[in-house]
Parts: sequence; structure tokens; C-alpha cells
Amino acid sequence: MNTGQQNIESSAIEILSDLGRFTATSFWEDGPADYLAERAESAGLEVTIDPWGNVLATKTGSDPDAPGIAFVAHMDHPGYEVVARTGENITLKTLGRMGIAAGRAGTTIKVITESGEQIPATVSGAEPADGELPKFKAAAAAGWLGTDTVYAKIDREAALGELPRPAVPDLPDFVIEGGLIRMRAADDLAGCAAILAALEHVANEPTQANVHGLFTRAEEAGLIGARLAAEHGLVPKNTV
Repeated sequence: MNTGQQNIESSAIEILSDLGRFTATSFWEDGPADYLAERAESAGLEVTIDPWGNVLATKTGSDPDAPGIAFVAHMDHPGYEVVARTGENITLKTLGRMGIAAGRAGTTIKVITESGEQIPATVSGAEPADGELPKFKAAAAAGWLGTDTVYAKIDREAALGELPRPAVPDLPDFVIEGGLIRMRAADDLAGCAAILAALEHVANEPTQANVHGLFTRAEEAGLIGARLAAEHGLVPKNTV
């Protein structure tokens, strides 16, 4: 591995570690989005944020007519949203496809309050899989949670703020053990980190064409950010 590759890898690990601290549940990606935009601007990249919160970081090339290249990753990861509360009991909707353990009694999660505090909660169960709906029947058969409604109990009294509020699996923000990265939202914050690290590396290098990093929202909920970015031309049409 040459020095340039080592620098990119080091930067990517640093960025990924930073991103791991943020809530990345679909539709709640403001933390990763703000971080990526600010760091890209600090590197001298041109940053565009569309009305839906997708972030485009661009290394401008010398020829505006040359077909550019874009690297794309999404900022969200499957999680929950607290939609109702009665005392210590909360009802959650899943955002993105989640495994069966996400609705299994005893699974621990963290609810993110309006002030940013992480409140521990324990899943008490989930709605039965609806076998009449093909998408839920197929999901359950494949080992995925066959419902989008989960119930939990907050482990201590806390003011959550106005609902809905995001909730995330109780997993590490970011750790490296034996050369293996373990974190709650590697998919696809790892892609975001790799793209931004590479863009930082070429930020001051001459390129003929534009090089873009597109960081999208709500991919896990149905490619929503990516579809909106495409429909509204956030990335030039001649981009590869």
C-alpha cells in the first residue's frame, strides 16, 4: 500500500468513527449530513444540499463539458421511530427492513430525545407478521421482521420531547477489534466515509471532469433520497 492509499484509508477510518456517533435512522440523518457537508467544505469541495437533504460534494474539473463521475452512498441505516407513548410503554414503527431480533422481546434499543440524550429501552414484542400481505410473508420467511410495529418499555423516566423520535439498536457506535470494524450503521456510513476520504485526497489535484460524492437520505425506506435526487437533476445527466 502506497502513502496515498494509506492516507485515504486513515482518513476514511477517522470519518467513519466520527459518523458512528450520529443517529442515522431513515429521515433522521441530519447529523451525518451536516458532518459530511461541513467536512467537504473544509476540504475545498463545492457542496450542494437539495431540498430533501441529500448532500452533493463536488471536486470541480477543468472542462465543464467532460462527463463527470459520481460515487454514491446513503447516510441512513434501518432503525425505529417512536410514534406513541403511554407511561413507560412506547410504540415504534420500523424504518427500513430489520431482522427478526428487532422485534424480539428483550432486545435493547436507545431512544434519542429531543435534547439528544440516549434513553435505554427494551423491546417487549411486536405485532404478528401479517401472512396476508406478501411482503410481510416473504420477509418473515427470509428471517426478516414481518411487521413494521414494535413495542418497547423505556428503562427509566425521561422526557422524550415531541413525537415522533428516532430510536436505534443498542449496538456500538464504532469499535475496531482484531482488525474488524463493528458498528451500528456501517451500511452505508462506511461508503460515505470512503467516498469523502477519496474526494479530500483529490480536492487539490487537477482533474478534467467533475468528481462527485452524492450522499443520499432514506435509502432504507425505499431509495427515497436517491430517487428525488435523480428526478430533480441534482447530479448532471452526463455523469457516470
